[in-house]
Parts: sequence; C-alpha cells; structure tokens
Amino acid sequence: MAVPWVAAMGRRGRYFFSFYDAVAIGVTLPTIKEQFGVSTNAVSWAVTSGLIGYAFGAIAGSLYGDRYGRRRALLASSLAFSTGTLLSAASPDLTWLIVSRFIAGLGLGAEIAGVATYIAEISPAPLRGRYSARATVLAFAGFSVVPVMARLLVPETSYGWRLLFLIGAAGGLVVCYVRRRLPESARWLLAHHRLEAARAEVSAAESEARRRTGIPLPNVTTSRPEWLPEQHFTMASITKRHLRRRLTLFTTMWFVYYIGNYSWLTLAPTLFVERGFSVESSLEFSAITGPGFLVGAVIAVALSDRFERRTLSIIIAAIWSCSLGLIGYIGSPGVILGFGFVASVTVGCLVSILYAYTAEQFPTVVRATCVAVSDGLGHTGGAVAPLILLPVNSALLFSGPFYVMAATGLGTAILLSCGRKTKHTTLH
Repeated sequence: MAVPWVAAMGRRGRYFFSFYDAVAIGVTLPTIKEQFGVSTNAVSWAVTSGLIGYAFGAIAGSLYGDRYGRRRALLASSLAFSTGTLLSAASPDLTWLIVSRFIAGLGLGAEIAGVATYIAEISPAPLRGRYSARATVLAFAGFSVVPVMARLLVPETSYGWRLLFLIGAAGGLVVCYVRRRLPESARWLLAHHRLEAARAEVSAAESEARRRTGIPLPNVTTSRPEWLPEQHFTMASITKRHLRRRLTLFTTMWFVYYIGNYSWLTLAPTLFVERGFSVESSLEFSAITGPGFLVGAVIAVALSDRFERRTLSIIIAAIWSCSLGLIGYIGSPGVILGFGFVASVTVGCLVSILYAYTAEQFPTVVRATCVAVSDGLGHTGGAVAPLILLPVNSALLFSGPFYVMAATGLGTAILLSCGRKTKHTTLH
C-alpha cells in the first residue's frame, strides 16, 4: 500500500500538471503566432492536434486500463504526456509543435479519464463526489497558476513560453516516478476475479485507516462482495441498449460543453488581442480570472455530495452561459474581469462534478473505457472549436464567439436533464 503522500501525489499531482498544460498552450498562442510568423488559423492547429490526440489517448488508455489495470495505465499516461510536453518546449517550428502537442494529448487524454475512473472506484459512495472534487482542486490550481506564470515569463523573454512547457514536463516526470507505488483499484481486481489481490489491497487500506484514526474496523468475513457481478462483463457490454444510450448521451454532452470550455481556455487570450487589447492586457485578464478555477473546484468539494449532481450541474451550466453571453454583449474590461471570473468559477465547479457524475454511469469492468470514450470523443468538441469560433469572430468580431460559448452552456444543461440521478448510489 502506498504511503499517504505518495498516493495523493500519484492521484492528484498529475492532475495539476495535466490541467496546467491545457491552459499553457492557450496563453502562449499569441506569442507563438508572432515568433513563428504564422496566422491565427494556422497556430490554432496546435490546440486542435492536442485535443485530437486527447481523444485517441483517452480511448487507448482506457482500453489498456480496463484490461491491464488502472495503475499501469496511469503510469503510461504520465510518461506519454511528459514526453510530448518536453518536445513542445523544444519546438523549432509550428509543425514540430503540432506533432508534439498530439503526443502530449495522447497522455493527457489517458490521464484525465484514468484518474476520474480510479478515484471513483476507490471512494465510498457517500464521499465519491467530494473525493473527486478534491482531486480537481489541485488540478484547477494548475489552471490558476499558469496565467500568472505566463504574465511573468512570456512578455519578458523570447523563450518564456518554452519555460512554461518545460516546467510542466518536469512536474510530470516527478509524478510519474512517485506513481510507481500507487495501489491497484480493488474494484478492478474483483471485477477480474482476482479476489486475493483485492483482499490484500483492502487489508492494507484498512490497516492504514486503523493506524491513522485509532478506530477498529468491523471484521467482514464474506468471501464474495455483494456488489460483484455473477457474470463477467466483456466489451460487448457496451453495446447493450442502456449503456449505449448513456454513452451516446454523455459523449454528446461533453462534446457540446467542450466547444465552449476550450474556447474559453485556449482561444480567449487570442480573441482579446484581436479585440484590440495588448498581449500583456490579455495575459492580465487571464491571470485575474484564473483563480476562479480554483474557487470553483473548492465550491464543488462543498456541494458535490450535498445535492443531486445532475441538478447541480444544470444550474452551473446555466450560470456559465449567462456569464459568457454578457462578456460578448458588453465586452468592456470590467465585464471581462468580473464575469470572466464567474465563468472560470463555473468551469472549476462543473468539470469537478461532471467527472464524478460520468464515472457513476457505467459498470466497473468497462467504466474506464466508457468514461474515456465519452470524455475523449467529447474533446473533439474542443478540437473543432477554433474551426467554429474563428470564422464567427471574422463575421461578428468578439461578440459572436462568446455567444457561441454561451450557447454551449445551454446545450449542456439540456442534455444533462436527460441523465439519471446518482447521489449515494453504489457502483457495480
């Protein structure tokens, strides 16, 4: 059993650098565009390629995780991500950057879906939402830190944007090292009928709980957990009607949401510059609104298990929609800062809750694959976002792209209303 700080670093530390990277490419795009002498449309492929890699990585990593274990899949994802980010820092031209972002995306996709699945499986039902949200608090700290670091580094030196990627790669390698001692998911072991190995993991966890709390745990003598299915699931399980419908619903929901989400995360700095603000002002907008991500994640910790996650998500998506719509309609610096902060809060809160909510929809032996397919294919929404928003920006300067982002919030709320309630349900 991993010691507590190792387990926490392995589960959550990698999340920090994964989310760190997602913002780093966005805040550096205006500078990369200038240094490489390319158009906005051309440089946006650095975002698109990463998100396409995300989709492939999420699906491939989850298939690997469902077959060979959560721990091994998380190790592989860390290594792929760190390699791609290191190559990004060394990019001599746009083509190199696009390819390296694809490699980083492979690891990023496998990572985020894998961590969401892992935390869902090791958490008790009454605390599942809270534990998932706690993990994403550190993740959204990455969102909050990057704009501040970018404001300090990017305008000051020609290689400042490279330093941002280098820091992310170094952090990823550290987490990859400590993750070697991460325990395997007992639910995954049971689903693959490795009962003795699962007992060993649970026993180690109970021993740690007794050591830290001093409270003796009840002695459970049943040889077979009640939730363990009598029939082993196969990948054919995904084709069953109820799972197919859930998978389609959540893939569509993530696709719609990520169009707006990644537009805000990666394209907003460029939209601000094209609005007439300087690069420095654009980075300041991001630095001031960035802490909202962390605030939202902290709010999710407090709310996720107190209210039904579906209802809560619908309300937050509606607030996101209103915030982006007001930015597009007014567009003044004060409104950008105020409602931009609110929009960032909703991102930190909604993503935290939706990861837990999505993982709750599927059975254990195909959970990683279903989460990864829905989240991974959903990320193609982020990949096509530049192809949608940049032409809209040309036709309706500034306001148009933000109206599109607002529309994705409404679409997300409508799709979530079709989901099922999951609060305090037991995973199977």
